Amino acid sequence: MNEPRTPATGTATGAPAALTADEAYAYTSGLRLDPRTANPEDWRVDWHDGPWPVKVYTGGRRLRLGPDGAPHLAALHRLLYDAFAISRVRADPAGGVHATPSDPRPHRGSSVQLRRPIPSGGSMYPTEAYTVLTGEDLGCHYDPYRHELTRVRGRGTVRAVRTALGMSAHEPLPPALLVITSRFWKNFYKYGDFSARLGAVDAGVAVGRAVRLARAAFGHADVRSAFDDTALHACLGLDETVENVLTVIGLGHPVTGTGKGATPAAAPGPVPAVLERSRVIKRSVRFDALQRAARAPGRTPPRPPSSSPHRPGR
Repeated sequence: MNEPRTPATGTATGAPAALTADEAYAYTSGLRLDPRTANPEDWRVDWHDGPWPVKVYTGGRRLRLGPDGAPHLAALHRLLYDAFAISRVRADPAGGVHATPSDPRPHRGSSVQLRRPIPSGGSMYPTEAYTVLTGEDLGCHYDPYRHELTRVRGRGTVRAVRTALGMSAHEPLPPALLVITSRFWKNFYKYGDFSARLGAVDAGVAVGRAVRLARAAFGHADVRSAFDDTALHACLGLDETVENVLTVIGLGHPVTGTGKGATPAAAPGPVPAVLERSRVIKRSVRFDALQRAARAPGRTPPRPPSSSPHRPGR
């Protein structure tokens, strides 16, 4: 890994507050029907200034996962390792070949590339995993390289999550929650606006595998897609302009009394900081507007207009 940097962020000036339903439909349909039009003709990938292959935190307390921990931690170990851990290696003596829709020419890459158990467009792996340990009242980020949890929030995590999920203070929770997010820059640096489509595909694959593994490891999985995005982002310390929560999965059957500190949380420690490899993080007016539209509260988009120029024929 290169030396950590504070990236310069390219701003998307003049961006609308959010796309209308018609604009969002036209935008996302265009990504599906003709991906080559997603980015301007002069779009080029800076292969030397991309993100690190994993989200990197510095500081904070860490919890090593393994098969010998408490039952819910041992089950979490199996789920996270089999779904998100860097546990595969692809060796190519000639160097990997990279390409983009706008620039299909081959590029020499590394002869050894790290992989995970799930597929990902371009091996970008923009999907991140967080856990909420309800008995310990902890919120953590999963580090797929070290196979450990980095604590991002301590006492008060469960209360904040209950609020974000619209749950009452006495409603039982499972032993753990799995929060799946999409980190935009990991796809965007290579694919630009087309990453709006690829990120959704990646997330769907990750959620499907996580649910199946959760049912095997915990005996039950409850998928939630309705929640207060802003509250959940704040709970996990996420910048919602660069990373959004997509799904919350309850791991195991709800247990009465969870979230009351059955295992007392450690005293507050340093809040970990996110490190970026990239010097410059590009932004897109349309991509940012789409993310704001997705987070707009209380909106149910109408049916797609039949007159849309991007509507596929029957």
